[in-house]
Amino acid sequence: MRESIVPSALGIPQLLPFLKPVLEAVGNDVTDENEEVRIATALALAALAEASAPNGIESFESVFMPLLKGVIGSRRGKVLAAFLIVFVSLIPLMDAAYAIHFTREVMGVLVREFDLPDEQEKQIVLKTVKQCTSIEGVKADYNGFLPEMFKKFLSLDTSN
Repeated sequence: MRESIVPSALGIPQLLPFLKPVLEAVGNDVTDENEEVRIATALALAALAEASAPNGIESFESVFMPLLKGVIGSRRGKVLAAFLIVFVSLIPLMDAAYAIHFTREVMGVLVREFDLPDEQEKQIVLKTVKQCTSIEGVKADYNGFLPEMFKKFLSLDTSN
């Protein structure tokens, strides 16, 4: 039920024809010098992606590559967490083949970031893993990532 209420409440049905120009206008802020601007932009993009589901992936073309470079590249900390949030919001909008490809791209980053010291960032990484592995119609081979992820996960367990 949430999916049908949120887009209407945000005015997305009326915005969909104008989503691409809106994203092009906002998209430059993904690479802004100011970290807080990048974070706010990513969270706004995530909200737009979630609200425009299941349509609208074409509208995100102008921001997709800068976001992907931010996730796979050198971004760390809260900026990376915000970029992961928007990336996870975009994956369900993709065709299965693209979703599998980009999920594989992101899994390496998720494994790398699995032992973050910040609890909130760890939760975002775990939520991203959950979202990537539970996308309907997407069956990817995670065997290459699971041993390393479990190794890092178990090393975080301080009870032993």
